[in-house]
Amino acid sequence: MFEEKLTDEERIAAVQDVLNGNGGCKQIAPKYGINHETLRSYVRLAQTEGIDAVKVQKSKRRYSVETKLKAVNDYLSLKSS
Repeated sequence: MFEEKLTDEERIAAVQDVLNGNGGCKQIAPKYGINHETLRSYVRLAQTEGIDAVKVQKSKRRYSVETKLKAVNDYLSLKSS
């Protein structure tokens, strides 16, 4: 079965439901259409790194062509793995 991704707001709301004592992961997860183990991992992440850590990272790190070429050359010359 295909599960649609949650928005950042939905993830935060689900985690806050658990942290506020509104139920356990098994009770709250179906409300948001996610697996209870997924919700449990979000809760752990929020507890250790803060609630903003459950947000999806929207940007990818971009490297210049020069940086990429240097990395390839370093790897080929066995300076790096």
